[in-house]
Amino acid sequence: MDTRVLYTEAMYGVTGIVDALANGAREWGADLVVLGSSHRRALERWVIGSVAEQLLSKIDVSVLVVRLQ
Repeated sequence: MDTRVLYTEAMYGVTGIVDALANGAREWGADLVVLGSSHRRALERWVIGSVAEQLLSKIDVSVLVVRLQ
């Protein structure tokens, strides 16, 4: 199994993050995209949910959101 990591920053905005993740997933031929979230604040929950939802509409692979401890 080949694992690749793409780090993005919230400062790029939701659209920038989604595009970066979608492009990376396509270029790498990803089977799964995993998003990590600590869910500390309501805004973070909204951003992660928004990223996951938009990402699902742009790529044809599964998206998994995991809670970081």
